[in-house]
Amino acid sequence: MAAGAWAPERAERAGGRDAGHGEEAAVAVRGLTKTYGGRRVVDGVSFTVGRGRITGFLGPNGAGKSTTLRMVFGLVRPDSGGAEVLGRPYRELRSPARRVGAALEEGAFVPGRTGRNHLRCAAGPAGCGPGRVDEVLEQVGLADAARRRVGGYSTGMRQRLALATALLGDPELLVLDEPANGLDPAGMLWLRRFLRGFAEAGGAVLLSSHLLGEMEQTVDDVVLLDRGRLVHEGPLEGLLHERQCVLSARAGDRGGPAAVAAAVAAAGLRTHVLPDDRVWVGAPEREALAALEGHAEGSPGPDGVRAERCTLESAFLKLTDDENGGRA
Repeated sequence: MAAGAWAPERAERAGGRDAGHGEEAAVAVRGLTKTYGGRRVVDGVSFTVGRGRITGFLGPNGAGKSTTLRMVFGLVRPDSGGAEVLGRPYRELRSPARRVGAALEEGAFVPGRTGRNHLRCAAGPAGCGPGRVDEVLEQVGLADAARRRVGGYSTGMRQRLALATALLGDPELLVLDEPANGLDPAGMLWLRRFLRGFAEAGGAVLLSSHLLGEMEQTVDDVVLLDRGRLVHEGPLEGLLHERQCVLSARAGDRGGPAAVAAAVAAAGLRTHVLPDDRVWVGAPEREALAALEGHAEGSPGPDGVRAERCTLESAFLKLTDDENGGRA
């Protein structure tokens, strides 16, 4: 069954008392703050997750993502601020397991159970029957492996089973942590298309991952945290606009990245040396290379530099390095 086939039932539920009003955000976070042991791990974070959108929730390890999600879903009490899920605080939702599907914990399986039995155990809390178990097994491509014990599943198969578990209640919102880990290229393509179909059917997806190349091909919006603070929120295309690029000097060129940055900055362009020794430039590729034409002696010229478009990975490195007082 395609993701779009769920739309009528989802739309019917969205008209109920819990659904909120109109096109409100699926998740609305306002000023969440949390301090542990005198250290502020989440600092006034606000963002939204739109219906019909895939939102990438990004940040380095220790950025505060997990604590933020725990506050959103009522597992941790915030010091200040609040969050609404599908129009209400999560704890006030009727039948939350049918409204929100989450796959956040690795290894949350009993190895001796079969895939089908795992889903049957989860079906009761999700308010669905055996028929739905067979549907989600088919949706995630595990129908042929349903009778196998989970302990014999590959990492990619366990990822599919976690997604199937999240889908049992036919939710309006999916919250997934590293769902592409262990998937081969064909599996990643399948997941990307699956999530796009889910969003196009009116669902919302909040997706956390460190696989930035895959995220760039998947998400519509980006929420980026670092050191507990919101660094960026907005559409992906706004983050990866054309008036920026990344320069890298060929190995052995004189001066290295610092010289490239200095030569480009001398032409009045904004630069930032990234942690991987590439140079972010706040200008298109052609303009950045032209700035090297009049390079100072001892600096690499344009023939010794390669220009590339700004990817989600390079934007991530720049924004988080900015936040940590990196090299300008």
